[in-house]
Amino acid sequence: MEYKKKKPVKHKYIVAWGKYVDSKGYYIQEQLNKAEEDNAPLNAISRRSDGTWRTMDDIQDEGLKATLEEVARLVR
Repeated sequence: MEYKKKKPVKHKYIVAWGKYVDSKGYYIQEQLNKAEEDNAPLNAISRRSDGTWRTMDDIQDEGLKATLEEVARLVR
């Protein structure tokens, strides 16, 4: 049996945001795939309908920002 090592998650904030808003796993994976295709910023959290990316810099609420930072640290 061949063991495939899982690739580390490059866009951890997308995962953190997805978990925060309770997105389904398949949707988070779609966002990660789009981020890879678009070469999105590493601090991207979600893709807008116009194709631009929201980032951690767009979040004004320091409590929310701290929560997302904490969750992102746990993403592998």
